[in-house]
Amino acid sequence: MALIKRRQADFPSAADAARFRRLAALWKRDTLRLSSTTRIIMHPAYQRIIGMGPIALPLIFRELQQRPDWCFWALTSITGVNPVPPNARGSLHEMCAAWLGACPSNHHQPRGRPCCGRET
Repeated sequence: MALIKRRQADFPSAADAARFRRLAALWKRDTLRLSSTTRIIMHPAYQRIIGMGPIALPLIFRELQQRPDWCFWALTSITGVNPVPPNARGSLHEMCAAWLGACPSNHHQPRGRPCCGRET
């Protein structure tokens, strides 16, 4: 039996999506009342989302569209870029718009697949 190696650029599987949802729900539940950015982004579930790597990007972008949240540190950690202009930092709405606007033109999405629910 041959082992099938999964490329990082593959589209997330149903198991990936379930794992992401579980981790995101845990992270949101545990950090809901925290004000420390450090404690929020260092939460183990958030770190595991980052550890999923590029496979998590379509899931994070979908989450941004449906339920905007402070997932920008994870996006920057995974992609190595930050499209948010300095004057938009701190504004959830403007930061989401910057990331969602940059999404179709970046190369950190599954090859040939829609990112953020839009065709690239």
